[in-house]
Amino acid sequence: MNGTGDGRGGARPATGRRPRDDEALLPLIAGRSVVRRYRSASNTVLVVDGGPTRRSVLKVYPDHRRFANETAALGVLAEAGMRAPQVLAAAPAVSGGRAVWTAELSFVPGEPMTSGRGLTGLLHQLRAFGTVTGPGAGTVAEAERGAGWTDWLAARLDAYEAVLGPLDAPRVVDALERTRRSLPSLDVGEPSLLHADLSRPNILVGRDGAATLIDWELGRWGDPLFDVALACYRGLFRRFPLAVDFARELRGPRRDCARVLRAYLRFLHLRELALVEQVGHASLRAVRRRLRRHFGLP
Repeated sequence: MNGTGDGRGGARPATGRRPRDDEALLPLIAGRSVVRRYRSASNTVLVVDGGPTRRSVLKVYPDHRRFANETAALGVLAEAGMRAPQVLAAAPAVSGGRAVWTAELSFVPGEPMTSGRGLTGLLHQLRAFGTVTGPGAGTVAEAERGAGWTDWLAARLDAYEAVLGPLDAPRVVDALERTRRSLPSLDVGEPSLLHADLSRPNILVGRDGAATLIDWELGRWGDPLFDVALACYRGLFRRFPLAVDFARELRGPRRDCARVLRAYLRFLHLRELALVEQVGHASLRAVRRRLRRHFGLP
């Protein structure tokens, strides 16, 4: 298997001159050979090889909150005895004159999930995560005790409305109103562990079919069906009914899984539209066009 175990399967391999973030990783590299290097909008990732059984992953985080959240989430997973990368080292550093944070993680062998392979392993993982509960809704590192999941959703909808309101788009207004009306049905009581960034590159499938989730920078406490909806939104299921069946296997028949997933999908469309409208980066133009078409905008 050729999986990188670095959570950057969709990221752009770095070419040409060494990125300046490597400066922060030099003490961790310590003479080991760099097998792969990836760069993304949020960090730099190196896969290093110190011998046949000593491959590991080095990450540079310019954002301390992402660093703190990933290391906290991996700590929770380690304490629960679940499949996940292990934190081997973590420390502040300096790169290009600015403060950054670094971590060395154990290498996870495997291939990124494909549409025909890995769903069973993913189901087992999400079931296990559902048994790990947190103090309240929020990121793993910063959740406030007693914070409600639907309170967090409502606060995010308020933020999206502030960005999207000036568009004066009937479909956007309708999606906001319908999602707000759905909030009572999304209450889960005690929130459990979510990955919150499910995508094929972040789900590594081993030879035995077992799945390991990597790249926990956005991990949080909330409703397990939110992860299923995110997987559906990002195309991990060929059809919506397959996502509903998966959700029923995960949570049982006590909840109207189809209705819950539709509510979360509306939420995710609003979230992404708010992001691209607010950021306006050239790399997001295609996404912005797709979302504006979805909401009937020019």
